[in-house]
Amino acid sequence: MTRRRLADLRTALAGLDAMPGQLVREREEVPARFGVSSRYAKWAGTPAPPPTGPGPAVLFERVTPSAAGSEPRAVLIGLYGTRRRAAALLGTTPAELPYRLLDAVASPMPPVKVRDERSPR
Repeated sequence: MTRRRLADLRTALAGLDAMPGQLVREREEVPARFGVSSRYAKWAGTPAPPPTGPGPAVLFERVTPSAAGSEPRAVLIGLYGTRRRAAALLGTTPAELPYRLLDAVASPMPPVKVRDERSPR
């Protein structure tokens, strides 16, 4: 992954796709209740050590909600699960990561409002 700031989730996923072993895409439909956590344990270990273990981030592309009639949704787990992955996503090195995070906490940026095209307003 190149050393640039993370712009959005799509950029993060594309970057992880380029890093061998850092992203698993689970395309099989999985129930939301117990299905996601039990399948994630396969990659992160059981129980997963803090924060989520050394495994890859996992994108479950078709998670079926518990509510009847709801459409499947995507669920991402473990995006920042390792220091190496977090540093790559934030455009820094693992050694620089704690200092960059401390700087970010000390100098927060205001949120940027983005209009949702799906919104009727």
